[in-house]
Amino acid sequence: MWGLTDLLNNVSNSEGQYGNICLDLKARFKAAKELLQKWLDYMLDFDLVFAAHMLNPRYKFTLIKEQYSN
Repeated sequence: MWGLTDLLNNVSNSEGQYGNICLDLKARFKAAKELLQKWLDYMLDFDLVFAAHMLNPRYKFTLIKEQYSN
């Protein structure tokens, strides 16, 4: 998920390899970034939602894999 926020930031700010992205696409990525931030804020405000998300095996194993691959 954090990789997604980095991608959305990079594209909407025309950083790095995304410097030549058209304005329409940048606007869409900026809207997606705002929607994702709204969802993350909601999830972090409610501990139960956050815990349920982290206990979902699809996400839990991804986090474990990331932790031990470094």
